[in-house]
Amino acid sequence: MQFKTLALATTSLVALGLTAGGASAGNMYAGKVNLGLGYAWEDYHSDGGESSFDLEYSVVHGGGSVNIPYNEWVNLQLDAWGSASLDNGPSGSGSFFGGFGADAHVFWRDPEVGAIGVFAALGRVNGGSFSSSNYAAWEAGLEGEYYCGNWTLRAQLGYLDSDGDGYLLQEAGLINATVLYYPSKHLKLSAGIGYADGTVRTSSGPSSFVNSDQWNWTVGVEYLFGKSIPASVYLNYHGRDINDHMGPTWNIDRNAVDVGVRFPFGGGGEDIKLNDREGVGFESPKLIEHGQGY
Repeated sequence: MQFKTLALATTSLVALGLTAGGASAGNMYAGKVNLGLGYAWEDYHSDGGESSFDLEYSVVHGGGSVNIPYNEWVNLQLDAWGSASLDNGPSGSGSFFGGFGADAHVFWRDPEVGAIGVFAALGRVNGGSFSSSNYAAWEAGLEGEYYCGNWTLRAQLGYLDSDGDGYLLQEAGLINATVLYYPSKHLKLSAGIGYADGTVRTSSGPSSFVNSDQWNWTVGVEYLFGKSIPASVYLNYHGRDINDHMGPTWNIDRNAVDVGVRFPFGGGGEDIKLNDREGVGFESPKLIEHGQGY
């Protein structure tokens, strides 16, 4: 059901991008569609290691994005995305990691200088634990980029909340910073770090909320090839350290590796930096990962 919803939304975005029209002075009607597989492993343990358990699962993910220039400087970017684990949790728990949703970005951009704007995301999220099953989550904030030759510096400041009856991160502030480097017009390297701080529900009781803080980090590489039909392959690593302060602090260490293929349409063709700085420039908020509680 999740990927049926995602497929319909992605198809609509692609159709919108292909029929929208021409470029606007350095900001282009352009988009991209991606599909990939991944593998994740999680270690749950309390202070002192008195009790612990592990989760391991394969993941399928996909999405689509389109950039729509409003005028010479202002752009609207729309994204749809989804992810789902292919394995259930241990002991027949039926838990899984994933979700689906959409987001929008409105921003001012000069392709020679940088970009600044706002974003908002809404989706259904499962945090990969025993209890966090298909709850609503949303995220909004400010974001910006600075261009310096082949380097791009990106920052994001936001607020995340989720369904009050769920077991996801709630009432949380977050900050993320990413560095991108383009050694050639076909290759992109990236690395990022982020922090979030909020609360998480631990049981069905009305006051069963504890503080939760999270660190995350990413490393990625993407290579663009093809001329008549441009395409790129990407490999990303995501790491996350979650600390839920519930008496003995529960620590969750999550690691994931994703590999996939991306198809850009419109825009700069075989120049990956041009695609990013004049087409779809911002990444979708990591709502599925940010929402993870315990």
